[in-house]
Amino acid sequence: MLKKYRNGEHKGIRLVTSINHSKDIELVKLFSKLGIKIRHIKNIPNHSFALSDKMLNSTLEMMEEGGMVTNLLNSNDILYLGHYDAIFRELWKSGIDAKDRI
Repeated sequence: MLKKYRNGEHKGIRLVTSINHSKDIELVKLFSKLGIKIRHIKNIPNHSFALSDKMLNSTLEMMEEGGMVTNLLNSNDILYLGHYDAIFRELWKSGIDAKDRI
């Protein structure tokens, strides 16, 4: 995806997260160097999701210390995509650039 982004074939990857600890800063710097756009928000929603224009993956589980998800919603339903796109847009708009947070 990042290679396609650099070649102008993809919109890129955007991540919304909370940057509160030094370990968060290290990870954000690494992802930023790869070309991932990151914004900080104060309160992370109680569920995690990944969204593209074609697919949604979502879980209510907290993924801590490298743990794997056991329950995952995977959908290409246009209603789910629209709903989560609206959530992401609002989070992105209300967030601040990671570089400013650091």
